[in-house]
Amino acid sequence: MKRLLYLLLLASFVASLTGCKTTGATKSIKELSQINKVAVVSLTVSDWGGSVKGGGIGSNMHQTMQNATDSLLNYTEKELAKQFNVARASSFIGSNGYKKQTEELSLTAYVPNVKGKPLGVFTQDSRSLKRGDLAPEKAAALCQSLGVDGVFLIFSEWTVATGKLVPTNKALTKNIVSLWDAAGKKVFTRRVDKVGSKVLGSMGFKAVTPETIPEWTSTYKQSLMQILN
Repeated sequence: MKRLLYLLLLASFVASLTGCKTTGATKSIKELSQINKVAVVSLTVSDWGGSVKGGGIGSNMHQTMQNATDSLLNYTEKELAKQFNVARASSFIGSNGYKKQTEELSLTAYVPNVKGKPLGVFTQDSRSLKRGDLAPEKAAALCQSLGVDGVFLIFSEWTVATGKLVPTNKALTKNIVSLWDAAGKKVFTRRVDKVGSKVLGSMGFKAVTPETIPEWTSTYKQSLMQILN
């Protein structure tokens, strides 16, 4: 009995330490009543998990992937507009206040093209990119220059999930949404992973084609809806 009590107390202590690493971010985005106007300043799709490659004879898969990434920004802004006043990326992509805070993308990833310009990233470190890290002073400067209360950074890793009993593959996206406020504080972050419903092939099949790419985009959309609600 004493040992059980000790283990429970230890688990509680460890949980409290883990909570200290969350930067005080709220668990629900709907709790952020102080955030009225927002902008998506970064949306990155990773290098397809290092396991998903473009395929399809006679098709430009790079362009197919780019088009899919572009469509995700449009979808994300529309979903956010149901809860917030959204400053669309098209309104600030060419502004100096935005550009001077961004860094050139050197990682293997896709970002949306907006009016012929790539949406920015704010780090060259893959882990920081995935976590939605942003220097507090950059967050504050972005909010001020864009005239918003908060800025969203979104990361989506696209890969495949292979069944354990039957080695078939399905699309898998790992999605992290982070929100920074005008005070330079990360006030919200959440990760949701989703597996597609359609079997794409047997073990070893890892190609993205025009026919299979909706499995990845749809799981991103499902994850986003869960995160925002």
